[in-house]
Amino acid sequence: MFFAVYGQNCPYLDIRTGRPIGFVVEKLDDYLSLFTPAGHNQLLGEGSTWYLYFFRRTIENIRRIYGDKASTIRILIILRKPGERAWSHYWLRRREGDEELPFEEAIQPAIIRDRQERHLFPGFDYLGFGRYCSQVKAYQEAFKQVKVLLFEDLIEDNSKVMAEVFEFLGLPPLSSPLGQKKLNVAGRPKNKFLAWLGKFVYQPNALKSFLKIFVRPRTRAGWKYRLSRFLFSPEPVPETIKEKLK
Repeated sequence: MFFAVYGQNCPYLDIRTGRPIGFVVEKLDDYLSLFTPAGHNQLLGEGSTWYLYFFRRTIENIRRIYGDKASTIRILIILRKPGERAWSHYWLRRREGDEELPFEEAIQPAIIRDRQERHLFPGFDYLGFGRYCSQVKAYQEAFKQVKVLLFEDLIEDNSKVMAEVFEFLGLPPLSSPLGQKKLNVAGRPKNKFLAWLGKFVYQPNALKSFLKIFVRPRTRAGWKYRLSRFLFSPEPVPETIKEKLK
């Protein structure tokens, strides 16, 4: 989330603990250190959904840090159908223990505004994250090389989409088809035991905090992404809500 928060000096708070969230990289030196393992002439990149949501701030910071070289950056944007995106986003927050309100209440403007004013982690604006038009247009106007992809195309034929990505990045074609796995699944727990296990894995607790010191963050994240598909079943969007979102 670096380019969305750089220079803000106002940390976002975890709704569960009231403390600043610990995984946001705010300082330039800390951000650069993430790329230390990179090889010579290796292409470097990173991504965050915050970069679309906070598009003005992000674009300003990219220009501020890169200067004249900002024009050489290649921007990849992947979009999902806004209604389905909002619903999936809501269940992700439910999985993490952040969200307790019913969906139709959580998307009310007054609720969203209150959470923003309290400077809570911004993943609660379920509708705002899907208002793509001005977000994408700003990137297209700010950078010469912008490619927009669709999540649905990635699911249908990820090898085709990744071939487009490799071409856009100036890389040689893939030598073999990519595998496809479902990761970072959110929804209802499959049973009561898995509900308990999911709560232990995804929500704060003292034992987990202690165990964290023995496992690298990247490894922990990988475990969580993979474990989710065994714990949760995606919740379909009710027709009444689907129509309202449209």
